[in-house]
Amino acid sequence: MTDITYLPIKNGMVYLSIVRDLFNGEIIDWKLSNHSDANLSFKNLVSAWNYAGRPKKLIIHSDQGYAYTSPQWKELCEKMGIIISMPRRGNSPDNGACETWFSLFKNECFSYINETALILVILWTLFQIMLISIILSDLELNKEKLHSNNEWSFKIKMSLFSVNFILDVH
Repeated sequence: MTDITYLPIKNGMVYLSIVRDLFNGEIIDWKLSNHSDANLSFKNLVSAWNYAGRPKKLIIHSDQGYAYTSPQWKELCEKMGIIISMPRRGNSPDNGACETWFSLFKNECFSYINETALILVILWTLFQIMLISIILSDLELNKEKLHSNNEWSFKIKMSLFSVNFILDVH
């Protein structure tokens, strides 16, 4: 399921697009932009599809917003083998899982922070990404420490509020 919402900030708005897995409630991918255009949704869908391992059978449910009814969206989904699902016009309860998540996010997180606090949240997230990078590079350098008693493997599972953070640097 996917949707876009706006987040008010001091100098205007930013727009948050999410792809949510309805099976487990996990936010598979999210994108933030200062423009609410179709490109935001396209990048979000492609990133989520890649993160999920490019599944052969996937259904994406959305409302009838401009991005999701565009010929480009239909072409992108067809190219990736994704089946499009949409409710009847004006039937917003069908998209309730995203709307509920946005409401909780705004009420519990965003409405209590000011611009300075938002910068601190971003810096904390970047610090966590740096720590994860250090841990992963240390594991790469110390592969010889793997033993047969753990079947020569290791597992790392890290999540923050059931959101997967992917650093996209251009």
